[in-house]
Amino acid sequence: MKEGDSPIVVPWIEETIYRSLDFLKKRYQSSMFLLGNFEDYGYELTEHMNSGRFKSIVLNDK
Repeated sequence: MKEGDSPIVVPWIEETIYRSLDFLKKRYQSSMFLLGNFEDYGYELTEHMNSGRFKSIVLNDK
């Protein structure tokens, strides 16, 4: 990380969801829980206790 670069936290949105899913799928062993929750409940918070608002940490557009 270069000096002055700061990661930002961004919510998942329809236009960029494919990038986040691709990232998780490349790390399948450590992201199975998140992928399962995404498949079952989506990326938005609902009334189900296992749902949640998915977010990503982005640094230099990655």
